[in-house]
Amino acid sequence: LSLSYLGPYIFTRTLLPLLESTASLPGPDVRIINASFLQLACLAYLDYGSKEAWNHPFRCTLLFTLLCKLKICRILAVYLWTNDLARCLSEEQSKVMVLITHPDAILSGGAIFSLNSLPYPPFWIWSLGFVLHPQTRGAYTSVFAACMSRDNPNITHGAYI
Repeated sequence: LSLSYLGPYIFTRTLLPLLESTASLPGPDVRIINASFLQLACLAYLDYGSKEAWNHPFRCTLLFTLLCKLKICRILAVYLWTNDLARCLSEEQSKVMVLITHPDAILSGGAIFSLNSLPYPPFWIWSLGFVLHPQTRGAYTSVFAACMSRDNPNITHGAYI
């Protein structure tokens, strides 16, 4: 949880004064883009107002349940923090735009590291290469979100793209 959440939080909070001063100048379009995860769809059942939603029962093995809950906590932390940052910047009428993007399923360094723990890792990396995107293609949504015009109705403050 701390690696996936605290890093972007500290980095963004450190650079936020510089981003706001740059956004106050005439002309620049300043955006903060946080990358989401494929598992964000798992959050659809959550109702943040009930204790039961936070303790949603998974219908899988105990190990899978634990891994899913850890992933969902990490994803939820990034997602809620991004929405809170967008809300705070909107209240301050800042010109800095905050977006959260969905990179799709990518064959990341973390995935390759996990696959190396399996027997015959080259086979698993090769086979998953057919269904997972390489990291460079996973960055496309973030690049498009950074370059897209603010006139686009899909690009709004705090939007999930």
